[in-house]
Amino acid sequence: MTHADSGVFFAARAGFTLPDSAILAPSAAWVRSAVWDALGPEHQRGYASVCPQFTVELSSPLDEISELHGKVRAGWLANGTQLAFLIDPETETSWIYRAGQAVPDVFAGFDRELSGEPALPGFTLNLRLLR
Repeated sequence: MTHADSGVFFAARAGFTLPDSAILAPSAAWVRSAVWDALGPEHQRGYASVCPQFTVELSSPLDEISELHGKVRAGWLANGTQLAFLIDPETETSWIYRAGQAVPDVFAGFDRELSGEPALPGFTLNLRLLR
């Protein structure tokens, strides 16, 4: 967990208890400072009772990509995540899911940056670093 002025970033070991009671762990996540601070210390421990505004799912060779798509849709987006990146290093394919958008944007190749706009202003993820 890293705290910045605008929010709190979480690494792969973090998990969250979502509004529908599901417990999920992303590869990375970000929660707005105001949302995080409003929880209070007792709800920030363990699997924090909050849905991140931004998540990243990075597939591994053991993951089924269809299951990760389901996790993003039925888990993160259904519970309030505004932006989710799903990244498959094996095929160098990335999907950007946005709240209220029926179909994700799909990008082939890791010769680009993914933008966090507008949910995470100023944030970009350089996919070249994943090669």
